[in-house]
Amino acid sequence: THFEFLFSEFGFQQEHLQEASAGERCLLVLQGKFRVKFLYGKGDLEVFVGRSDAPTIWDDKVSGVRVWLPIWGIVRYVAGEPKFTSKTLREFGKRLATMATDEYLAEIANSLRPEVPKIAEFLGRADLSEELSRFEEYFYT
Repeated sequence: THFEFLFSEFGFQQEHLQEASAGERCLLVLQGKFRVKFLYGKGDLEVFVGRSDAPTIWDDKVSGVRVWLPIWGIVRYVAGEPKFTSKTLREFGKRLATMATDEYLAEIANSLRPEVPKIAEFLGRADLSEELSRFEEYFYT
């Protein structure tokens, strides 16, 4: 699979799987030095990362505090890539929207693989609140 490297190179394990029934979405969480959450359903796929103690929930926030970070934002942030402009964000979104699911998964895996150590360092900080504020400003504003 595209994410085999998480298991073989970084020691991740499947933590939780809630399979879809009656057209619902699936929830898969992998556990390593941090967590990776996959939400997927009919033609819809979202991938997030969270601290190793991030709750296994569908939402990305708990009591208004973001505990799951979108994969594309965190990968770009820890890699030191520039913030998306409105135009580049639209172009990026259009490109992703045209991909088949397998191609989309490959794109995520290829972007994630080199950044796993940096993401682990980022999410492993004892006090993440200040850095999370910077990330939120980088990705959401």
